Amino acid sequence: MTVKLSSEQEQALKQHNGCPLPVVDAAGEVAYVLLPADLYERVRPLLEGDDLDVRQTYPLQEQIARAEGWNEPEMDDYNDNVTGTIDAWPVRSWQ
Repeated sequence: MTVKLSSEQEQALKQHNGCPLPVVDAAGEVAYVLLPADLYERVRPLLEGDDLDVRQTYPLQEQIARAEGWNEPEMDDYNDNVTGTIDAWPVRSWQ
């Protein structure tokens, strides 16, 4: 079943430039998110669950970690001192 968007919904989606749009039902009780189909297809494996093997994400995680400096020498303190508490983690400014 395909539901057609109202004019108000179409206008709101255009204003969000293809980003997910939060919406609520007429009674205001249930929240939903409208998003373009191509974006939905990208996140669908996460929503459906069973098909995603977290090991498939390891190369991207490694790439991001390298780009963010996790292989820099100052991060050795993190590797050597992780005790399970956030107080032991080094702080890095993201700004």
